[in-house]
Amino acid sequence: MDLKKMNRFFSTSMGLGNLSRAPGTLAAFGAAVLYLFFPFLAHPLLLLALFISGTISCEIEGRNSGIKDDSTLVLDEILGMWMTYLFLDELSLSMIVLGFFLFRLFDIWKPLIIGSSQRLPGGLGVMIDDVLAAIPSNLILRAIIRVI
Repeated sequence: MDLKKMNRFFSTSMGLGNLSRAPGTLAAFGAAVLYLFFPFLAHPLLLLALFISGTISCEIEGRNSGIKDDSTLVLDEILGMWMTYLFLDELSLSMIVLGFFLFRLFDIWKPLIIGSSQRLPGGLGVMIDDVLAAIPSNLILRAIIRVI
């Protein structure tokens, strides 16, 4: 496999972004399911590495395809989904599902700086909106967990 194909495979989350008409939702769902079985995926160092490598990969893929934020590039949804669960220990299935819906809401709606962050250049613009969508999702989950 050549480097271009390897980068495409990585940026589409092992081809997951190519499988559906709603690739972001499918990728976020896949990330939530993986988190259910492997909660260590929300480790800060892993997320930092994924952010850096994802930014570079999406930058390269954007240059290769000529499309800055091709909908098949779903590595950003994986990162955002796992960031939604950051520092939240032993989440129940219902909280994982709620986190999925919260993240997708903020990722699709893109209020305030979430939407405008996509104007940042290259791979950074691809990745950062999902990082920002994860922040209110995480905070709302925290608030709900505290109340119940």
